[in-house]
Amino acid sequence: MKLFISSTSPFARIVRILLQEKGIAHEEILVDPWASPAALIDATPTGKVPALVDAGVAISHSLLIAQYLEAAYPEQALAVPSACEMAQSALAFGALEAFASIIIGRRTRPDFDDAPVGLRRRGAIEDALQRLNAGTPTHTEGSMPSLANIITVVLLDAVRFRFGNAHWVPDVPALDALSNQLNQRVPFASTRPVLA
Repeated sequence: MKLFISSTSPFARIVRILLQEKGIAHEEILVDPWASPAALIDATPTGKVPALVDAGVAISHSLLIAQYLEAAYPEQALAVPSACEMAQSALAFGALEAFASIIIGRRTRPDFDDAPVGLRRRGAIEDALQRLNAGTPTHTEGSMPSLANIITVVLLDAVRFRFGNAHWVPDVPALDALSNQLNQRVPFASTRPVLA
């Protein structure tokens, strides 16, 4: 099994955490998706990370990869999410997409953060963090984190990594506590974003 990643991609981090939590052996291939490396394009014509190649199956999109891993490797399955956990996962993932829009927008327009679309994306992240903080997904120590836990922590860590304590990033003590708790686990700690 091969997983194409970027060291700063929150979407790749979701899959990296899942693979480690499930104990699935895999090879991580670090790529620069902006350079469109041939091996990544062979795996997925979109050139996006993460891209998983397993036994002739190639999948790119973190949530679809998560579904594939649950189906193909059910031995260490995630708990079946409640309706509330599904809503939390969707909210956190939507904010991750807004986060990615800002990062991509910055590559094409230096003032993207202050442009109307950038401001809307930033507002979406801020609102999502506040809502998630008000109803933080819980995690029972010793159990496998839920997908809602994983996506929420990945979102918060990505925001902290790229935006630090920017004036618009809300105070989210409940999310910080969840992040601190889960970042003690090796799958989380070993996949924290770093600039290569």
